[in-house]
Amino acid sequence: MMNWICKSYRYVQSVLVIVCCLVFISLEGNAQTTITISGTSAIDDTYLRSTKPTSNYGSSLVFKAATWTAEGGSDYFRSLMRIDCSAVPEGSVITNATITFRTDPSWTYVYAHNSSYTSSNEVYLEKITSAWGETSVTWNNQPSTTTSGRVFVPESTSQYETRVINITGLVQDFVNNPTTNFGFMMKMVNETTYCARNYGSSEHTSYAPVVSITYSDPILEAAFPYAENFESTPATWWNPASNQVEWVSGATGPMVAPEGSKYCYMEAPDGNQTGELISPEYNLSLYSSPKLKFSYHMYGADIGSLELVLTNEEGEPFSMWSIEGDQGNSWKSVEVDLDVNFLGHGIVTLSFIGTAGSGDMSYIAIDAIEVISSPQESYSYTFENHEYWHNVGGQSISWQDRSGSTPSENTGPSSAYEGSRYVYLEASSPNYPSKVGIYESPVLNLSNISHPFFIFHYHMYGANMGTLKVDVSTNYGNSWTTIWSISGDQGDAWHEKYLDLTSYKNTTVLIRYHGTTGDGYAGDIAIDDVSITTQEVVAIFDENFEQALIDLGYDNVHDGLVYKHVVKELTTLDVSNKNIANMEGIQEFTSLTSLNASFNQLAALDLTANTLLEDLNLAGNQLATLDLSNNISLTTIDVDDNQFTEIDLSGLTSLLSFSCSHNQLQELNLASNSFLTGLDCSDNQLIKLDISMLPNLTSLNATGHDLLLCLTIYEDQELNIENAVGSIDPASEYNTVCPVYSLADGNWEDASIWPDGVAPGVNDKVRIVGNTVTISNTVYCQSLKVEQGITGKKGQLLISDGGYLELRDYLKVVEGDFPGSEKSKVVLQGGHLKVLGDE
Repeated sequence: MMNWICKSYRYVQSVLVIVCCLVFISLEGNAQTTITISGTSAIDDTYLRSTKPTSNYGSSLVFKAATWTAEGGSDYFRSLMRIDCSAVPEGSVITNATITFRTDPSWTYVYAHNSSYTSSNEVYLEKITSAWGETSVTWNNQPSTTTSGRVFVPESTSQYETRVINITGLVQDFVNNPTTNFGFMMKMVNETTYCARNYGSSEHTSYAPVVSITYSDPILEAAFPYAENFESTPATWWNPASNQVEWVSGATGPMVAPEGSKYCYMEAPDGNQTGELISPEYNLSLYSSPKLKFSYHMYGADIGSLELVLTNEEGEPFSMWSIEGDQGNSWKSVEVDLDVNFLGHGIVTLSFIGTAGSGDMSYIAIDAIEVISSPQESYSYTFENHEYWHNVGGQSISWQDRSGSTPSENTGPSSAYEGSRYVYLEASSPNYPSKVGIYESPVLNLSNISHPFFIFHYHMYGANMGTLKVDVSTNYGNSWTTIWSISGDQGDAWHEKYLDLTSYKNTTVLIRYHGTTGDGYAGDIAIDDVSITTQEVVAIFDENFEQALIDLGYDNVHDGLVYKHVVKELTTLDVSNKNIANMEGIQEFTSLTSLNASFNQLAALDLTANTLLEDLNLAGNQLATLDLSNNISLTTIDVDDNQFTEIDLSGLTSLLSFSCSHNQLQELNLASNSFLTGLDCSDNQLIKLDISMLPNLTSLNATGHDLLLCLTIYEDQELNIENAVGSIDPASEYNTVCPVYSLADGNWEDASIWPDGVAPGVNDKVRIVGNTVTISNTVYCQSLKVEQGITGKKGQLLISDGGYLELRDYLKVVEGDFPGSEKSKVVLQGGHLKVLGDE
């Protein structure tokens, strides 16, 4: 056989010996140790007698079980023994334990030695389950026992036998549970006359019982986190007992360790030998997607093979990795995935099994062993099966899993947020006040998550609610940082929480819930639907736009990105007066009901995805077009001081207020906006404005239109409008019949030159603005104005030969104010003009 060898310390035993280079001493930890226990200092014993129910026999030399007769009736004997096992380290594995009983040959009476006079003297050794005292116990106050795990002892082989009884199971229980080590009772299997079993007690100087216990050193569950570099003494990995051959130095192997100064290697001086190096117990449930990372060195002509084996809680071995032959004179690093479905999750041990070749050039070395958490793109836990998360010991209370409502009224959820189960802290007595429970994640490797967020749902309902904190550790729980905390009643609802873990990207972390109960029972705290995942981001191309979001607390770094989950929840956004030229990305703000982006530098804006908008302020920008066809919930719009020549409001049936002053609108269709109460369309280029479909209009500003003469109003609202529109140009007309005006050169009779395709009639007021119109037939009208257009172009009316114009009211030629422009005029070219009014 051969040994794994490590430097300068003894620790464990197996088929290999671990050696850390420089000083070479074989490891013998987890060794088999045998101790012998005898005498009154380590063993308490006595017997009980039914016919003497109040007598104590703690100083008797006899340890006996019998059924006999006395005083005309049955006489029962039982014995008690308690063995002091404190010399065995707690956690040790008892490989063999025996008790040797002997009978004093001087006991000659038939009931004083071992006899099956009329009945079998088979006995049981039953575990005692309650306390008793060697000098005070009697038949009447004898302790209770359990039949579970009892030891059956067959009939005696002779009157003065030496009987060796295997009590391994009993002793293992005594070692595992020292506070309940009350020993065992010996009693007849059938307590019928006549039978007896008599041995020397611990008080007997010649025939006292002898207990022999062989145990292996405790199989350690390694200290978390799990790593071994063989620098410290003792090492945690060990050789099993079968590795008895000492190592010898060889001519191959590494010159230095891959990290630190020590490593472990296997030496096989005789060749063709196998050695094993075993880990302590590892709880893989503490890791998410665990891997074993290690370095190996396999250099030499006679190198055999190296295999990694995992043994699960059921003792089933699984080969996880192997390699054969000379791998060159260098250390190689490897990571082996341990998260295989059939392995399950829980306590495992790992073994390196090395096999040497036929010669002595076969050194195999191991170093830098570490269990790591494999990086994942996301983690998700619903608590349906208690996946990975665990309670931290030493706390006042523990988190519990639950389905349905919690036991107490007026606190806790009625059901899980996701699936059927959740975890919670029960606050009922005695779990308050200020009792703490900690629920901890497995090891989480965040290096594959580009924008990691910790997302979960919590429920904190109750009048006596305490506090919930989320802590993060980057050093395996040695220290913690609180990244979020909330206290008090949050209502009877599940709440979603996003916690930004970007600062922990590329690190390995632990996360824990730290819950503290309040001052009464109504303080149950629940958690469900936990995940760690990257969050979608929205590209923000304008630095000023992103800075505005940072100022509002919706972003934290200038990187051209904001988190989608943040902006999609916003209902109100005010980024006015921020010098923003590009609001690309606003499409992802899908919950917005109010947007104020006024007084920026916007020349374009896409709001087609913001379908919940109700209030929109874009005043003071450079917008010429805006698609509002999807924004049918809008009630208020302000687009003052832009460059609109047209704007479509046809789908906005809920619109109440519209302000579009200081644009270049030439027309405005308000036919769909019957609920409109306020309208400011001042300082545009409107020629006509029809508000006859707006029965609810109470505020109107239509000033600043050189061309506006016609204001068509609702027939029954004339007085209301007259009272409400004091800002309308005094020269403008508002009536139920709108005057007709000219927009193009041509003949009066040509209907195509008129805006509505109809030549004016006898009751129409006509306005010729910057155009030349010729009358060659007879025309009757109410009145006529001839004036310059806004560009200074003259307006003129030519009445040619055969033409006749009769006006019932007035004729007015308006002088323009453009320097150097031609004057507007009416020219008679053989025709006739008649004005019946005063002007």
